[in-house]
Formats: sequence, structure tokens, C-alpha cells
Amino acid sequence: MLKLDADEKKLHEQLAAAATDYAKAAELDAKLKELQAEKTEVEEAWLTASELADG
Repeated sequence: MLKLDADEKKLHEQLAAAATDYAKAAELDAKLKELQAEKTEVEEAWLTASELADG
């Protein structure tokens, strides 16, 4: 989870740096959306595991 947060922060920084390069910004935005979807999946799996562990 921490790695995903760090990767997300890095992509945001790269997007800010590429603000004037539309193609690069679009590519980074697509990567960011993929990362956010993966992060959501991991969070949901963690919540499910936590609920199962609690009984």
C-alpha cells in the first residue's frame, strides 16, 4: 500500500512537470488512473481480509 501511495505521488509530480506536453500528460494520466484502480482493489481486499479476521 505504501508503494502504491509513493507511486501515485510520483505520477502526480510527473504530471505537474509535463503540464505543457499534452501527449506526455495524457500518458501519465492513463498510468495514474491504472494505479488508482489497483490501489482501490488492494484497499478493498485489505478491508475484506480485515472483516474475515474479525469474524
